[in-house]
Amino acid sequence: MTTSLRLGGEPTLLVLLWSSGAVAIGIGLDGMSPQLFLTVRAIGAAACACAIVLAARSALPTGRDLAIVVGAGLLLQVTYQGAYFLAIAHHISAGMISLIMSAQPLLTVVAAGALSRRTATGAALGVVGVGVAVIADTSSTGASVVAFAFAAVALLAITAGTLVQAKVTSTTGWSCVAVQSTVSATVFGSVVAAVGPGEVHLTASSVVAAAWVTIVVSVIATALLYRITRERGAVVVSGLFLVVPSCAAGLDYLLTGATVPPLAIAGGAVAVIGLVMLQQPVRRSRPSIRRGRGRRLVSPS
Repeated sequence: MTTSLRLGGEPTLLVLLWSSGAVAIGIGLDGMSPQLFLTVRAIGAAACACAIVLAARSALPTGRDLAIVVGAGLLLQVTYQGAYFLAIAHHISAGMISLIMSAQPLLTVVAAGALSRRTATGAALGVVGVGVAVIADTSSTGASVVAFAFAAVALLAITAGTLVQAKVTSTTGWSCVAVQSTVSATVFGSVVAAVGPGEVHLTASSVVAAAWVTIVVSVIATALLYRITRERGAVVVSGLFLVVPSCAAGLDYLLTGATVPPLAIAGGAVAVIGLVMLQQPVRRSRPSIRRGRGRRLVSPS
């Protein structure tokens, strides 16, 4: 029972925490520029994660694992985060970029060689469901071709980064976050040093939002993401993100009073069906599920 609760509770918690980030980022960007927000987030996350690693006496990755962790960090913490923020800065709507990001599960199962009839159907249902939910509340914002190019880069980066991170087997999530946040803090700090911090209009709400994104989303949720990726595979994790837009819309309603159209709720329900299809394991031999590093992506459990 305890194992079942953990296997069900951890993905649910990840979705809730990750979804809260979308709302908090919007509030935080009202008080600071994207480059400054990214730098503050990275520095804060690195400090928190390093403190946890020192307190727990966790070993930092070395050798091959270190190379994989840094590579995944450049994709997930630098390229994905940077491109995502730049797409929004070029006036792409949150709804449209969520729609683009919803293609990640399908790209993941294809790249991982896990495209069975069931996983393809589940991913397709998820993409359609999220698309319906997003389009129901999407307004035209005059996004440029550059904005869509940044969104495409973000999509490719999070897909590739999830697959690379899944190869880490002997390093704790906290250690990964500590290393990767340090790398991203260095990169974004250099950007701020080169172009400046941009406009800053701090308010109490923007400070709280930045702290939430830094500690809860960038440290706790990211460590949980890496734990689930290591134990259950990239395909399962990518499936979880199918319901993030709908969950974020619900949190947005609870926190800001934003309404959720009935069609968006219906789309979210379809996305959940796709998630369930992606989450259920394929019946294959146990060794290929538990021991094969590459096969864990094929047969998530």
